[in-house]
Amino acid sequence: MNREEERPAPPPASTTTPAGERESRTAPPHDAPGGEKAGVLMRLLAVLLALVVAFGAAVMIIAATEVNDTPTADEVTSGEEQLPSDGEVFDGSEGKRTAVVALFYASGAVAAIAFLLGLAFAITGRRGRWFIYAVILAILLAGVALIL
Repeated sequence: MNREEERPAPPPASTTTPAGERESRTAPPHDAPGGEKAGVLMRLLAVLLALVVAFGAAVMIIAATEVNDTPTADEVTSGEEQLPSDGEVFDGSEGKRTAVVALFYASGAVAAIAFLLGLAFAITGRRGRWFIYAVILAILLAGVALIL
């Protein structure tokens, strides 16, 4: 016998359902990964949100630098540092200031990554959830830094 005769015939490209409707076996289901892309309105909103997030990233990084340059109240009262001309001191310990600065920098870095993810989503129309997750993480980090 020939090898081609041993193989079963491939299934037809479409079949008929019990209701008499034709069903294609080659078309992927609608909820398959990498299915539909986002619409134009969602992409425009992503660009706007990405710009807001970029501004927030800059603010968080500037705030971290400002807090890092501010002496603590303990440093001023002990005489290690002079009182700045603006009279601003960090009301907390050195460890607390370090934690706040680290959280502000982390928030700014995550927001910068979220900005890039937002632009990628606006261009490709895919992976919008990663953009939203990064925005939420940046907001949470900034919130914790502000609470401390």
